[in-house]
Amino acid sequence: MRITKYGHCCLLVEVHGVRLLTDPEWRVAILALPVAGSWLKLSEAVDYALKLKPDSCFPVHDAILKNSGLSHRAPAEILPKSGIVFTVLEDGNAKDFI
Repeated sequence: MRITKYGHCCLLVEVHGVRLLTDPEWRVAILALPVAGSWLKLSEAVDYALKLKPDSCFPVHDAILKNSGLSHRAPAEILPKSGIVFTVLEDGNAKDFI
């Protein structure tokens, strides 16, 4: 495992060919957006996406929800107004992001 520190809490973690950038604090093209969790407030997650301004994002950490309802609906209504494509990936489905 290789870890590169880029700032206060921004880390690039590389393991077995997988690269994970944590809290980049700058614009990214594609964002895996947490939408559920005991530690998460949905409005803060949406604000985080608006701050990073990705071209596209998709929800993660939503498997704990019995019904995704608001956790998918709120970002889907808010983010496109800022030019961010919000795509829900159903289990077993794939999408190519450009």
